[in-house]
Amino acid sequence: MPESHPDISAAPATRRSGIVPMALWTLAILAILAVAWAIAAIAAPAWQVHRALSESPSEALDLLGGQEAAARKLAIYLRLPRRLASEQLWAVGVLGQCGPIAVPELVRLLRHEDGGMRAEAAEALVEIRDPRAFDPLVKALRDADGRVRRNAVLALRSMGDVRSVEPLIAALGDEDTAVRVQALLALGELGEASVTRLLAALENPKIRAEAAHALALTRDRRAVEPLLRLLDDEDETEDVRTTAAEMLGHVGDPRAIGPLVERLSDKGWVGAGAAAGLGRMGEQAVGPLIAALDDEATRNGALLALGQTRSARAVAPLVAALRDPEPINRKTAAWALGFIGQAAAGSLPELESLLEDEEDERVRKFAVDSMERIRKAIGPEQ
Repeated sequence: MPESHPDISAAPATRRSGIVPMALWTLAILAILAVAWAIAAIAAPAWQVHRALSESPSEALDLLGGQEAAARKLAIYLRLPRRLASEQLWAVGVLGQCGPIAVPELVRLLRHEDGGMRAEAAEALVEIRDPRAFDPLVKALRDADGRVRRNAVLALRSMGDVRSVEPLIAALGDEDTAVRVQALLALGELGEASVTRLLAALENPKIRAEAAHALALTRDRRAVEPLLRLLDDEDETEDVRTTAAEMLGHVGDPRAIGPLVERLSDKGWVGAGAAAGLGRMGEQAVGPLIAALDDEATRNGALLALGQTRSARAVAPLVAALRDPEPINRKTAAWALGFIGQAAAGSLPELESLLEDEEDERVRKFAVDSMERIRKAIGPEQ
C-alpha cells in the first residue's frame, strides 16, 4: 500500500485564516489608540477650556496653564462646531489675553463666517499691537459688518503704523459714524505722517469735515490756512465750517483769533463753533474777546467764548455783563461764570444780587445753576 503524505496544498489557506483575525485585532487596537489620542488631543483640552471660560480672562489663563498652553487649547476649542463649543465668542476674548502667540489664530478668525467672531477677533488684536496683523486688519476695513470695521480701525489706531494712513483716509468715508470718528482720531495721532494726505483729502467734499478734524488733531501749523479758507467759504456746508472753527482752536495758532472773533456774529452753528475754538485757545484769546464785547454783533459769542477759556481774567467782564440790558447776554454771562468754576468764586455775591432783581426765568435758572457749580468747585473746606 503506498505511503500517504499530508496535503501541503491546504497550508496557505490555514495561514491566511489565521492572519485575518490578527489584522482585525490590529485594526481594532489602532482604532482604540486613535480614539484615545482624540480624547487626549481634542476632547480633554476642549473640556478644560469649557470649564475655564466660566472664570474671568486672567483666571481662565491660569487654569489653562498660561498663555502658550491656553492659546493652543483655545485654538482647538475654536475649531470645534458651535454645537460642541457654545462659548466661542468669550473664548476669542480670552485668546486675546494670550499676547503675540495668539496672532495667527486671531488672524484666521478675521475670516470667520460669523460677523460676531470676526469682530471679537479684531477687538482682541487691539491690545496686542502685532505688525503681523496689519494687512489682515486693513482688509477687515472693507468687511460688510460695521462691528468688524470699527474694531479693525481701533486695532490699527493702537498700532500707530504710518502705513495705515491711506486705509484710514478711505475709512473717513465709512457709513458708520464710529468708524469715521476712530479713523480721524487715528490719523490725528499719526501726526506729521498724515498731514500731506489730509491736506489733499480736504478737496474731497464727502470727507472734508472729517479730514479737517483729523488735520487739526495733528496740531500741525500747516492746517491753519486751509481751515481758515473753509471757515470763510460761504458756499461750504455749515457742518464743515463749524468743524473748521472748532479745530482752529485745537491747533491754537494766534493767526486764527481775528477770523474766529469775526465769526462770533454768526447766529448759527458756525458762531458757536467759533466760540468753542476761541475758548480752546485759552489765555491768548481773552484780550481780543474782551474787546469783542463792545460790538453788539459779537457780544454774546464773546461772552460764551470767555467762559470757555476758563481764565480768571474773564471774570470781571462777565460779572459786568450780568447787568447787560439783553436777557440773552445776562444768561450767557451767568453760564460762563459757572463754567469757569473756582476762579469765578468772587462772582457769587453778584450772582446772588442778580437773583433779587432778575425777572427772566431763564436767566435766574442759569444763575442758580452757576452758583451751584462754583460752590461745588470751591469745595466744602473753602
